[in-house]
Amino acid sequence: MSPPIPRTVPCNEESPMSWIRSRKSLIAKLQKDLMGRHAPSFSIDHDRHVQVGEHLTPVLMNGERSLNLEHRALDAFNEKTGQAASIFIRNGDALVRISTTVRDEHGNRAVGVTLDPSHPAYRKLLSGESYYGYSLLSGKKFLVSYSPVVDRARRVVGASAVGIDISHSKEWGLPAKAACLIAGCAGGLLVGGWLVMQALDVRVSTDRKFNRMRPSMARVLGLETRSAKEG
Repeated sequence: MSPPIPRTVPCNEESPMSWIRSRKSLIAKLQKDLMGRHAPSFSIDHDRHVQVGEHLTPVLMNGERSLNLEHRALDAFNEKTGQAASIFIRNGDALVRISTTVRDEHGNRAVGVTLDPSHPAYRKLLSGESYYGYSLLSGKKFLVSYSPVVDRARRVVGASAVGIDISHSKEWGLPAKAACLIAGCAGGLLVGGWLVMQALDVRVSTDRKFNRMRPSMARVLGLETRSAKEG
């Protein structure tokens, strides 16, 4: 029997690589838990449509069950783990959030939001690849994992997402940030208060006082220079 998934992310002092590995391992367990609540087969029913926010979407089927605006499995996941989850449908080249535990400032479920094509997860998902990194969801900061949802022909029909809210987390101290850069663990760049490590597809919160690197070095490392945001 696998150990239970912790509801909170420990904030004790850790090395940078330990921090990354522990959270990447946790978020992988969260993805497995979420998808374990669904049947293995997914498909799109183009003959039926559901209005989700401003988007008229076809129906994402999971076995015989429609997932559009169906939140029960995600709510059970959230109740167990304390973490966020969403399901997206592919509608043309758009990925539309059709089910979620994420709520806006008014307490409404944040459905009908599209994954911005400029988001680094977008192209990966449409290519059938997963993404792990940082996103802004309804104004909150999350470590997120996006995974493609495919049909029996291995066509991408949607995506699943799980997120750990780090909006109020106590992040690394300055020595850990410096150690990561000095060690050159996958290459690091401090931009806009976020440490970006491209090879690991992770963005880690830092303070703005340590936000310095020459633009020429950024180009050499080929690192992203912005935070990711849905919608």
